[in-house]
Amino acid sequence: MWRALPRDLFLARPGSGVVYAVVFGLVGRHPLIALLIDVALVAIVALLLHRVFARFLPRRCPDAAAVLWVVLANHGSLLHWATAAAITVALALLLFGVLLLDDGRVVAAAVVLGASVLCYEATGPAAAAVVVAVPLLRRRPWRRPLLVGATVLVPVAVWMLVNLPSVKDGLDQQADLGLLLPAHVGWGVLPDGAIATFGGAAALLATALVVVEAVRSRRWTVEAATLAAGAATILLGTMPFLRYYYSPLGAGDRVHVVAGVGTALLWTAIGAWTARHLPIAAFTPMAAAVVLAMVFVAWQGSMSWADAADDAGRVMASLPHLEPGDAVTIERPRVRRNVAAFADRSNILSAVQLEADTRDVVAGFTPGR
Repeated sequence: MWRALPRDLFLARPGSGVVYAVVFGLVGRHPLIALLIDVALVAIVALLLHRVFARFLPRRCPDAAAVLWVVLANHGSLLHWATAAAITVALALLLFGVLLLDDGRVVAAAVVLGASVLCYEATGPAAAAVVVAVPLLRRRPWRRPLLVGATVLVPVAVWMLVNLPSVKDGLDQQADLGLLLPAHVGWGVLPDGAIATFGGAAALLATALVVVEAVRSRRWTVEAATLAAGAATILLGTMPFLRYYYSPLGAGDRVHVVAGVGTALLWTAIGAWTARHLPIAAFTPMAAAVVLAMVFVAWQGSMSWADAADDAGRVMASLPHLEPGDAVTIERPRVRRNVAAFADRSNILSAVQLEADTRDVVAGFTPGR
């Protein structure tokens, strides 16, 4: 079980190695089992999110934020990619660490936050921010949480920096930060085309109104504070990926594992502000339309993953007999979101073209050495 996993994985992400050994070694490799595990992990994260939101958000907002996170389309790969199990566990540990820290269990919180980062580095900046933010939000002494947190997280950060590659192989594109906004209020959440454009513009308008209201009143309303928390979470979630930021946000499981929480907070703040300024008769259908749009895009993404699996099966059937050590890369050209396996084109040494309905799939076969 353990020997089947690459040694580099345990060096770079020991927590991921443990999760993969359990998921693929003890439980089994059947796709349905992997899907059930992913669903269970996402459900656990949703419950932890609700617990965390309930500690810091007013009544009804925790319910809305947790529901929005579940139906958001921009982290759908957490459900459909078996190797995302460790990333979901990293998010669960991060949230559990927040709860422990809020309960005053500083040492336990630091250990859990360190384990989260060792599962996946995506939670690193958020874990560092949490050890300071939680005590300050509660108006408690922050020096001890900071010292204990640094005692655990600094060695973990050094370990990750030493053992992780500085950039993903063959994918050295620089970040396009202009994609941050549309990915979290537009096409990353709502159906493509006019709906995403209109929804994104409406969200931006509502965001601007919330900020203007906070500036004019010279006080932080609940909506403004939630909006700021959402924006900060998005930035913390994308920070580890500035060196290989897939355009446009293709690596959804990695980029959005933390940033998706910020998206939920962002839309919760917009919804709370809108509900306060519109009559319930107008707000209810508007909110329902946004949620249904997110559900539709999430369903669309699930169907794309199913299509990708069919395509991959057809490609594999077209290749020669595989031997141990052989490598196969499969990609769908012009990937908009992370809905299919992908690889750097430079790795495809001998490509074959396969027509599957209207979808083009490129596969490359590299014999083992």
